[in-house]
Amino acid sequence: MRDWPFAATSGGCSACRRGLADGERCWSVLVEGPDGLPARFDFCEACRDRAPAVSLSRWRTINREPPKLPRAVIDPDVALELLERLVASGDEAERKLAYLVVLLLVRRRVLAFVDAEGGVLTVRRPGRAGRWRVAEHRITPDELVAMDRELGTLVALDAASSERPEAVAAEPTETA
Repeated sequence: MRDWPFAATSGGCSACRRGLADGERCWSVLVEGPDGLPARFDFCEACRDRAPAVSLSRWRTINREPPKLPRAVIDPDVALELLERLVASGDEAERKLAYLVVLLLVRRRVLAFVDAEGGVLTVRRPGRAGRWRVAEHRITPDELVAMDRELGTLVALDAASSERPEAVAAEPTETA
């Protein structure tokens, strides 16, 4: 069975371009895109007749805005220490959290994107030696909320304690 990833509602009508309110009913249509993969389009109630006549699937749904997460202030050095521990972990949940930390650090320009191949992101810290390789993961909105809480707890613990006997720091991979 092939996994067909497609996004949640786009938040706007594909026909009239009006934004969809949180909780508003709309119609979603799945069509074959130019690359042969499914592409999703959303239509408000007023524009549902403007949806493509030929589709792989169509359904009525409710637009849900993604959860708004507070912007946490995270010390980059603490986050990097946490990343090293998470990358070294054999626990799948911690490796998923490592992916989230990488995305956060790339967005904040603490880490720079190097490559993405075979479902693995490679990042580096600009001006410093070392690279990290982290497997990509799909994260649902509900998982994101839970992971945000866990990340806040872990960062607070790391910032409060410089000695963690249970922690094993991972060495970054070879530099290029």
